[in-house]
Amino acid sequence: MRILFSYILFITFLFLNCPNSFGQQITVLSDSSAGNYYFEKAEHFYERGEYDSSTYYYKQAANEFKSQKRWKDYLISKNYAGINLRYLSMYDESFNTLNEALSIGLEQLGSNEPILADIYNSIGSYYYETGELDSALVYYRNGLNLSLSAFGENHKNTARGYHNVGLIYYWQMDSDKALQYFEKSLYIWLSLIGEKHSAVGNCYLNIANAYYLMEDFDKAIQYALKSLNVWKSVLGEDHQYVAMAYNNLADTYETIGKYNEAIETDKIGLDLRKKIFGNEHIETANSLAHIASIYTKTGEFEKSRQYFNEAFAIYKKYPNSNPYKLQALLDLADLNLREGRYEEALKNCDTVLIYTLPEVLNTDFNVDNLTLTPMRTELLNAIFLKGEIYSKYQSNQLLHPDKKYIQIDHNSLKSSYFWYKRYNQVLEKIKREYRNETSKLFLGKKKFEVIEKLIGISLELYELTGDEKYKSEAFAFSEQSKAQSLYEAITESNAKQFAGIDEQYLQLEKSIKTKKTFLETKILEFEAEQPDSDEMLLMKKELFALSSKYDSLINFFETNYPEYYRLKFDDNTPDIKLVQKDVLDDQTVLLEYFIGDSLAYIFIVDKNQNAVLKTTCSEIYDYTKKFRASLQNLDYETYLHSAYKLYSILMKPAENFLSDKKRIIIIPDGITLYLPFEALLYKKISVTNNLDFKTLPYLLNQYEFVYSYSIKLLLNRKSDSNNIKLSFAGFAPVFIDENIDKLKIQQVIDSTLFLSERSNKGQEDDYSALPESDTEITEISKLFNSKGYKSKIFKYKNATETNLKSDEITSYSCVHLATHGFINESKPRLSGLIMSIDSKAQEDGILYSEEVFNLKLNAKLIVLSACESGLGTIINGEGILGLTRGFLYSGAENIIVSLWRVADKSTSVLMLKFYEKLLEGKSYTSALREAKLEILKDGTYSYPLEWSPFILIGK
Repeated sequence: MRILFSYILFITFLFLNCPNSFGQQITVLSDSSAGNYYFEKAEHFYERGEYDSSTYYYKQAANEFKSQKRWKDYLISKNYAGINLRYLSMYDESFNTLNEALSIGLEQLGSNEPILADIYNSIGSYYYETGELDSALVYYRNGLNLSLSAFGENHKNTARGYHNVGLIYYWQMDSDKALQYFEKSLYIWLSLIGEKHSAVGNCYLNIANAYYLMEDFDKAIQYALKSLNVWKSVLGEDHQYVAMAYNNLADTYETIGKYNEAIETDKIGLDLRKKIFGNEHIETANSLAHIASIYTKTGEFEKSRQYFNEAFAIYKKYPNSNPYKLQALLDLADLNLREGRYEEALKNCDTVLIYTLPEVLNTDFNVDNLTLTPMRTELLNAIFLKGEIYSKYQSNQLLHPDKKYIQIDHNSLKSSYFWYKRYNQVLEKIKREYRNETSKLFLGKKKFEVIEKLIGISLELYELTGDEKYKSEAFAFSEQSKAQSLYEAITESNAKQFAGIDEQYLQLEKSIKTKKTFLETKILEFEAEQPDSDEMLLMKKELFALSSKYDSLINFFETNYPEYYRLKFDDNTPDIKLVQKDVLDDQTVLLEYFIGDSLAYIFIVDKNQNAVLKTTCSEIYDYTKKFRASLQNLDYETYLHSAYKLYSILMKPAENFLSDKKRIIIIPDGITLYLPFEALLYKKISVTNNLDFKTLPYLLNQYEFVYSYSIKLLLNRKSDSNNIKLSFAGFAPVFIDENIDKLKIQQVIDSTLFLSERSNKGQEDDYSALPESDTEITEISKLFNSKGYKSKIFKYKNATETNLKSDEITSYSCVHLATHGFINESKPRLSGLIMSIDSKAQEDGILYSEEVFNLKLNAKLIVLSACESGLGTIINGEGILGLTRGFLYSGAENIIVSLWRVADKSTSVLMLKFYEKLLEGKSYTSALREAKLEILKDGTYSYPLEWSPFILIGK
């Protein structure tokens, strides 16, 4: 299996760092001196690929130039000698040669000499190839900064510098950062030389690779085709980079399951490589091996092995450490695994590990002490495949072609568990390097795949051994897949507050983040309609500058405030005993769900005991969709059936734990994030002509429900919300003119009583009126005032983003927003709440989800009295991306949100009843439950569509 691109960038990386790349200027004079003679000889041998001889003459030239104090020519010669030595894998000598040049250059010419940028880049390449990516990044940045100082922004050397930095981020699998630097390089090349240049094709290819990492395959194909077309027009049809572009396209087609297109495209590349390099070259072998890997996926094993045999007949001439050969070994391991050749598959994987990170093979493996190499893709694939091999052997017990069972390991299940766990640990180490959410979410999805396997194997081992540690670890693995990036963001924010960082730096960080958020949101808005506009380009340039400033500031925090770094990564996954001690009481039970691709797990924990149950996923997904659709469509029969069926799948297995409980904490996952459990039915009911929704057996009648995205977030809540001084701030834009007379307001209410929803229909500035939202916050405010509590309301034109973002709001314990909400599932960052426009403050009247992260709230309760405010995009390994994340990050301890579109009137009634109960001294969970029960008893809004969408996320 392939997780990411392998070494598609390898050639282009060398292309950027070889002598004379992109017309690099050489200052050697055209005279008959010995130095020039040696230099020309060195160039001659370099062009012929005779790097030993080339290096000898570069060194001779350097000695001559040094004796003549021709320091620039000396530096060029030493730099090229260092590059050649790297090609010859003589890394120590290469580093010493380059480091000596750097020291003499700094001494003789000063730190601002432009030629030193090439030395920095070459040392960066040394560190890259020896696996020290952090050091490589430092030297590439030094080279970039020197080019910026010497040549300015709009120069080819600066473009190369940006590209080199982007490559390091790519190999660190930080797709956001890589894309920013590749685009920066591209814009400079386009402004200097236009599109018809090989350097532009190179940028397009690597932008394609960054999008591939993001799993945006449409854009990956788009930019791969751009690189192909540019290289064809500039270099001609028969060029190695054209062949590489075909290979790039084929890889993407393979990933999205277009195997025929992949094979066809790869064969074009193969024919080109044979024409260019001949039948015995490593590039030819690469194409053969890639075609073989695709045939493996199509199940054509005989063809696959035929192509592999041809490829490895060529590879045997090359060292095992060659990255292309290592990737081919992994693809061969996949074939061997599918054919049941387990021993051969294991040998393939072990060979890869020996040449990528041999420490992983040690039994005393410690991930914290690892120095990760650039070959992270191969490393991860090899570790994962070892887990797969042991797992398949254990579960299938397939026969070897010679009809004898293979004796790999009597404890195959434990071996599989061991390797999957290592994969998970290495992924987590890589993830710690990232600051951008997109990159973190990408690795989160990769973790989810292995966590599903780890949970299953842990429980198998528990059943086989009876060892409780395996059951506890299964629970811990489930927790690792829950809102991890959100929790890390909250932890980092808290670390800044408690690490003693100077206030001026914290204010600077807040200012940069606010500007970044604004630009990121605007770029997303422009992306669909004006992707190549000048305004978009300017915004991306500004965002790049802000991102660089932000990174520098965080590096400063980590270097100068050690406590910040410690607190930031102080991440211990809670175990069952901690949950029982710090979260649960005798009346509370916790149900945590993990929804995998085929199986689902229910972790049940109360104060004294715990259990885990297994069920299938397909029914959960199907019945949740039916449940939601039936309520919207007034399909009573389907609602009754699906509500009971979901109870039977999700709740009934835990009934022995529920019998004497009052409160249930739900940690949902996957599609269950869209499910209000209190509306499920604990008895089977048939449709009748006189169906009475007031009297149905809802779980609401039996339990209080509270929801959380993870146990970690529950434990992160700061205080007991029942022992605080209440206060209220309410916002309601209303969306009608507050100056029209009372009769017209009543007419609006009457005409929209059953039609008005608190959602944006998608038409800008065309929001349906929400007259009941005025009544809602006004009456709630009166309730608070009658109890002697502070309250303030912001209605109509005063319900602005500016007022919500003001410091004043931090003094209120309850912040209530009654407005339109909208969800953008394809671009979650563009989900938001509609506020009144404040033109003086240059606010657009939309509180986007990303902006919420920059709010500063001390609220114990946020109520989002709007449509779909609890929805978003579900991401495996993280949960839901939507409005709630930002409010949790910004300091809210509890949030009431809706799970579908809600009506203006029934929402207002529910909210008033909720606050009445809250002001009577009820807890948030009790107040919400009793408000819903009163609505049921009254009968006006007893249909579950009206009362059940609002749930409490929090404590």
